[in-house]
Amino acid sequence: GEIKSILESRNELIGKYEKGLNDYVGSIITEFNNIHTNGFGLDGTTGEKFFNGSDMRTIEINSILKNDPEKIGLSSINGVSGNTAIGEQLSALRSAQVINGQALPEFYREYIVTMASELNLARDNEIIHTNVAEAMEKQKQAVQGVNIDEEMTNLMIYQQYYQANARMIKITEKMLDEVLNLI
Repeated sequence: GEIKSILESRNELIGKYEKGLNDYVGSIITEFNNIHTNGFGLDGTTGEKFFNGSDMRTIEINSILKNDPEKIGLSSINGVSGNTAIGEQLSALRSAQVINGQALPEFYREYIVTMASELNLARDNEIIHTNVAEAMEKQKQAVQGVNIDEEMTNLMIYQQYYQANARMIKITEKMLDEVLNLI
């Protein structure tokens, strides 16, 4: 069971989150490069991509632009150094709906909230399952004989179950409040 859950986490959950982050970074790269390639640098250069790579593992600033910042295309008119139209378009990407009809900050916020919610749910489930396993072990031992110390221990365990369930309800309530606040 433990090995299966580790494999599922690695193959499904981590893959899901990696894909989401790659979609996010890939959209930034594509949209940013689409605008930047239309701009002119201070030296008249045009058509340079700002980012190289295609996902979170390969993204990097174009080494040509790193070595010669005058090639960064922020002007929409060749030879006009005060023109920042392309730079303004790049800045506007922050609010543009580029990923599944969402702006970049909205997508990222939803991504983080989903990941945090699933993490909290997994932690709560771990506590619940651990408590259930301990309770079953105690019940097994109780069948073998009655002991006042064991009965007292069982009473404390049930109290812990109650507390764990109360915590889970509070966490769920808090998550729903946060989700409603985000909406």
